[in-house]
Amino acid sequence: MVKMKKAACVWLLFPALAAGLSAQVLLVDGDPSGPVQVTPQVAVGIELFAQPDVPFALLVAMAPAATATPYGTFGLDWNANGFVALNGFDPQHPFHAESWLDQSGYFNLTTEIFSEAHVPAEQIQIWAQTISPDVTAPNGYILSNVVQVNEHTPPPQVILNTPNMVAQGGVLTITGQHFASAPYFNIVTIGNCLCNVLSSSGSVIAVEVPVTCNSGPVMVSTPWGNSGSNPNAINSWVAVLNSVVSEAQAPVVSSGFATVQGYIFTAQSPDSFTVHAQPGQEIYAECYSFDPNTGMLTGGSNSANQYFDPVLEIRRGELTLCFDDDSGPLTSAAFGVQSGINSFVADIEADFTVRVRAVFTIFSGHYILKYGVREPLNMPMRVHGVHPNIVRAGDQVTVWCSHTVPGQTAGHLVHAFGQDIVPDAVGYGSMQFTVPAGAQSGPVSVSTPSGSSQMDMDRMCAYLTVIQNQFTFAVEGQIPVSTSSLTYFGTISNSFDYDVFRIVTKAGHDYRFEVYAYDGPETRVMTSTWAVPNPLDPDLRVTPGGFTSPILAMDSGSGPGLNAQIGNALSPYYHATSDTTIDLWLMPWFMGSWGDYMLTIVEIAPPTP
Repeated sequence: MVKMKKAACVWLLFPALAAGLSAQVLLVDGDPSGPVQVTPQVAVGIELFAQPDVPFALLVAMAPAATATPYGTFGLDWNANGFVALNGFDPQHPFHAESWLDQSGYFNLTTEIFSEAHVPAEQIQIWAQTISPDVTAPNGYILSNVVQVNEHTPPPQVILNTPNMVAQGGVLTITGQHFASAPYFNIVTIGNCLCNVLSSSGSVIAVEVPVTCNSGPVMVSTPWGNSGSNPNAINSWVAVLNSVVSEAQAPVVSSGFATVQGYIFTAQSPDSFTVHAQPGQEIYAECYSFDPNTGMLTGGSNSANQYFDPVLEIRRGELTLCFDDDSGPLTSAAFGVQSGINSFVADIEADFTVRVRAVFTIFSGHYILKYGVREPLNMPMRVHGVHPNIVRAGDQVTVWCSHTVPGQTAGHLVHAFGQDIVPDAVGYGSMQFTVPAGAQSGPVSVSTPSGSSQMDMDRMCAYLTVIQNQFTFAVEGQIPVSTSSLTYFGTISNSFDYDVFRIVTKAGHDYRFEVYAYDGPETRVMTSTWAVPNPLDPDLRVTPGGFTSPILAMDSGSGPGLNAQIGNALSPYYHATSDTTIDLWLMPWFMGSWGDYMLTIVEIAPPTP
């Protein structure tokens, strides 16, 4: 608090209040009464409007009162530590020269009222009032209004962590606002890990990162609140890494963990790193856009990267088992981080590949990748991958998920196609089941003795597509005619290309149309990632014939990811009212989108009476 000189004020205390007093107005941050909430170490404005070219005194006390005097109501309890902060009447006062109103009758001062923060139980309240000469007042002086001022410290705010990648046992510097000056009043966590506070001020905290700590958002808590824990903000995130090596120095096969600084030249040139995992071990990875000029993890753009947004894949051989493009802070990707979407447990002993690529085909960039194996940690209860994801009745499917009990089918269920299916087998982080008759495309969830995962229509990695026994390949320039349920494979060759399918409909029948971006080498459907192997974002529309004719139905994103469907919970089935023909148009939704696709047409007859 600003130091103020104590003074006797007996000369103010008169028993009678004089009439006809003129105005004198005191404002603190523009407020004439308060309580004004003032943050410690933050300057506020003090203004006084009164008689021109006269001295004044600013009186401050720690409690209010209401005492009648010849100069007006004295609103301060002078026995509760009363002070004169400004005094133009006393030549010995340190602020005597500044305590005068100017020729227009105005005074202003910008100053810190509270020089340090106090814990909530000690936060200070003061009441302020001024007195100055007034020739219009019967007794020659007049008191102003009283303004209450309260010390108020907001919750702490984390602005930046430096460095934002640090080794276990290293020191992290946190820059922000409204920290406690005393280290013991600050509680700092990285994810769920409590850190030892080494030093602190109101704006900087230094902490030691425990050797058991993993990457996560930084949160600072003080007696005034906490900064919150935002897993999407790179400025408050810290990556806990080991020694960083170049791509050339990365281990051929890692059975522990490693950290690599790499560079993606194009989306067509992903980087791959091999780990060896035992059944039941978690394979984890974190990938961030990196600025080698500053040594900092960043969002997509920095001084070295025009824009880089990574995608991570876990692969076995040529098969992608799980992918992520959104876990961790914004424009990062991860498996196994706190609040992340995906994690992965090895179902067999094998070499697995962690692959890094770019989301956008036109951008390259520097990255930092941490990857390795460990005992399962931070495992969300959800499905992380399915294979194959193009199925027919009778096919066996592997579901990669968390919290399974290997060798025990009891207490385990697969929820798919509107059915609860007992798995054929349960392994480490996986279940196998057989697709039942009558199955239709849809999301997959699971139940284990530990709980149940959520059913998510929009996650491609937890979605099964059911194709028809009859399938064919679309031929460029031809309009195939379909008279029953059928699956087509085709290609949109550029962002202006489109394919048309003519369908002979039957009155009273419903029709479901599904289109997915297709990865031919892996024989899997996928969602557009704006990267190889397939950036197609498909759009469907139904017309009675011709592109410009009325649109009977359309969809651009009701399927999983960016895929399109007509005939699900978000997009109604197309209902044929007569025996006729309709055209189904398949086209890229956005310029720059093209690639292979899989289209399924499903005819549904009305139930037999």
